[in-house]
Amino acid sequence: NEYKSYLRMTIEDASNQYTKEPFAHGPSRGADVFLGVTCMFCFLLGVPSNIISLRYFLLTRIKSNTTSSVQRFFGYLYVFITITDCAICLTILPVIEAFMNKRNSVMFDNSIFCAVWAVLWEILPFYSVFLVGVLSISRLITLTKPHKTLNIPILLGFLVGYLVFLVFSKAVPLILSWSTFIYLKNTMYCFLLEREPVYLPLSIVSSTVLLAAPIIPIMVCCIYTVYRLQTQQVSHSRTVRMSTRKSTEATKTVIMVTIVYILYNIPLFIKYIHHLVFVIAAPLTDYKKHYSTTLLYYYGWVLTYVVCVVLNSTSNPIIYFLRMGTFRKFIANKPNTITEIGSLAKTVKTSDPLGSKEKRCNGDKGSMKIKINSKTSG
Repeated sequence: NEYKSYLRMTIEDASNQYTKEPFAHGPSRGADVFLGVTCMFCFLLGVPSNIISLRYFLLTRIKSNTTSSVQRFFGYLYVFITITDCAICLTILPVIEAFMNKRNSVMFDNSIFCAVWAVLWEILPFYSVFLVGVLSISRLITLTKPHKTLNIPILLGFLVGYLVFLVFSKAVPLILSWSTFIYLKNTMYCFLLEREPVYLPLSIVSSTVLLAAPIIPIMVCCIYTVYRLQTQQVSHSRTVRMSTRKSTEATKTVIMVTIVYILYNIPLFIKYIHHLVFVIAAPLTDYKKHYSTTLLYYYGWVLTYVVCVVLNSTSNPIIYFLRMGTFRKFIANKPNTITEIGSLAKTVKTSDPLGSKEKRCNGDKGSMKIKINSKTSG
């Protein structure tokens, strides 16, 4: 009954409830501006860098005829990751406005915009966590079973299926009026809220399992991947094959992406566990004790659930730039290894019916002569 009356008051009279600040000094204006500038930086850097990353993975891993099945498999994964990261950086705009406008948001004041944003933000962070988990587990499989074939159609079905599940589970209850949406100044973003109080603990448990809890298996997977990588490097001789070396570098890139995800999501994991314990175990009268400081009340959710998420999405293209030499060449518009191989393949496919002749393939460091024999017909 206490939860029911509290939830009704939150839905029906939330604006009046939160007009009265529980703390005399309120949120820090300097902290709000700093976080707003941080999110603005993520928007300005994250959106274009993720678009460039998306184009890179599409052209060099998906559409290229010279990539292996493993490279194409992880290329599809990175395509989904870059699209999700770009969407996260793009949807941060209304939060930036709230930070800069003393927690008042013109965008969030629009009910349709608030509802759409609440649904999107219930999908994007969840999907981002799922993609990192699939990336980490897939790389561990290739490390432990290098000859195992990774099935791309199964991967695409898995990724699309989980996305459909998220859209269905978040949007349908709102359309059927089983849930509602609300904007609060202490959270600084719109979020979905169940109309029936009995579903509130269930909703928080499911969010904890799908969003916060995956950090544990992902962390275990990352640690085991590092261990297997170290043992393999020790067992290999100094003369390592080029394919093995490339696989090792790709594994290190995945490890860095995973570690960055873990660092940014540890605060969210702690916050969800803290909130889950409150909802299940604590009575309603102790609610303010859980948010007894301005840091928890004004910055607890927006820091862990919004700022850390968008920082993570902005960091991924930086990792690609630092770890992938072909990505740096792609940005600099220089012929990379993949395009050179592609041009060589086109040259070799041409045949000379009159005999043999030389074709010249130009590159950065000079030219390469390729002798084509007519007997081989390309």
